[in-house]
Amino acid sequence: MAARVRVAMLGAGAIAQDHLRALRFSSRAEIVGIADVNLSLAQKAAAEFGGTAFADYHDMLDRLKPSAVVVCTPPKFHRQHVEDCARAGSDVLCEKPLALTVPECDFMISAVKKAGRQLMAGQVLRYYAGPKTLIEIARSGKIGTVVTCWSTRVGYYDPAHGPSWRYDPKIGGGTAIEWEVHEIDLLRMLAGEAKTVSGRVLYTRPDSPEFDDHVHAVMTMGEGAIGRIDASNSSYYSECTRGVVGTTGAAWCGWGDVSLRTAGSNDVQIVKPVLPEVPENVNVGMFQQDDAFLEALQADRPVPIPGEEGRADVAVAAAILLAGKTGETVRL
Repeated sequence: MAARVRVAMLGAGAIAQDHLRALRFSSRAEIVGIADVNLSLAQKAAAEFGGTAFADYHDMLDRLKPSAVVVCTPPKFHRQHVEDCARAGSDVLCEKPLALTVPECDFMISAVKKAGRQLMAGQVLRYYAGPKTLIEIARSGKIGTVVTCWSTRVGYYDPAHGPSWRYDPKIGGGTAIEWEVHEIDLLRMLAGEAKTVSGRVLYTRPDSPEFDDHVHAVMTMGEGAIGRIDASNSSYYSECTRGVVGTTGAAWCGWGDVSLRTAGSNDVQIVKPVLPEVPENVNVGMFQQDDAFLEALQADRPVPIPGEEGRADVAVAAAILLAGKTGETVRL
């Protein structure tokens, strides 16, 4: 078996914890370092998952020279962090969104290529049970040619929980860029690239007036399919459903089992995703994503979700925001 990949973590917050649990379980990874501006957070993570804690990620890169780095910092910092890691000789898995703007994505992709390294966009939804199976069904031909697909994802952030960078669009990007890139990526996998985007975006939170908390968009995709996104961070309930309709059937899901109905049948089949066995505290989607990244590095193959894919997601999110502000259809 190939040698374990020496992996470092940049950021030690909640999403980094998910990555660390997945990496600890993976037979492909050796966790060598964890860096966070909050040193105590890095030290606590290192005590649990292994590796050396750092407050300065430059120090971590210089001293450990990791083969790969997982970047889990707020999106505002992704470009700088990814470029620094690549120049230090590390391949990079960067959490979504790849960056806050398309030009930033372009600079990152160019810098990583110039350094001779690989950049993978973290789009873990592709590896979650329901969405992964939905993509497989759409691509299998079971429902014919895709006609339309959609995502509804709503929830509520209570300011009483305390401040978060996620709700500062200058740091996190907002609902369209930070949250909905997951669903944009899924629709692209179901129906092809977005060609035109129209939409409506509302800014209703008095505690964060620049935060796009309601996002609704309609897109033409691929060979003419319709894609629809409905998202909210200010709904007083939670819902997450996705679906795809083809010329001979339809499939829909939440996070787990997928419902499938095909032409000529009144029955709805329940498709149960086949998943690897992981410990209860390991996010199985995160494990599959991170393991696929490491497997590609070990085999000296291209990573499964290159930076260009993350750029495409950010481009659609930016187009949604522009369409919402101008009231016009945006062409990509």
